[in-house]
Amino acid sequence: MNGKPEFRAVVDLVTNDASKCIPQSDIIFLAGVPIHHNESILSSLAKYVSKEKTVHIGSICAYGGFNWVASRALGPGKYNLFGTQLIPWTCGTITYGKTGVVYGAKRMLRIAVSPHLLLASC
Repeated sequence: MNGKPEFRAVVDLVTNDASKCIPQSDIIFLAGVPIHHNESILSSLAKYVSKEKTVHIGSICAYGGFNWVASRALGPGKYNLFGTQLIPWTCGTITYGKTGVVYGAKRMLRIAVSPHLLLASC
């Protein structure tokens, strides 16, 4: 990010048709997905991920060996995988099953990056 403290982008397209958005994507970010669905989602996207350019593919909460699951689901390609160690915000329960609260962002978030397996703190 060249030393910039924030990353901002404008949404160009909202669709449920992967063929319309994935081929031109530079970054694919899975968020709010239970980890046991990562493999099937990534498998369904694999045929649309560009093989000509590097694509960055990641997940908020890369639990469950996200890098292994993603590599298997995507197959060979020019992609970099990344994922957060934790959910980047802190939440709590006020009344179980009824009321919760978002307290705010965590002060530090670790992100693993593959294939180089670098660790960064944000």
